[in-house]
Amino acid sequence: MRTAAPLASMFAHPGLDTLITELRQIRAEKGPYGGPGWANYMTAYFNDAQKFVDILKNVLRPGASG
Repeated sequence: MRTAAPLASMFAHPGLDTLITELRQIRAEKGPYGGPGWANYMTAYFNDAQKFVDILKNVLRPGASG
């Protein structure tokens, strides 16, 4: 994952997209151990979180509360 080409985000959050873009450029010469690797790691984390929330929305009963 860290060594892969830049991952695309599956979420819409302008602030987070900006942060990931900035992170991707920090210590880019270190490749997967610099900003590009951490940016992929961060993107994968939030992509997984988005998948989890999407699934959760489908399995929770509308109007239910804890």
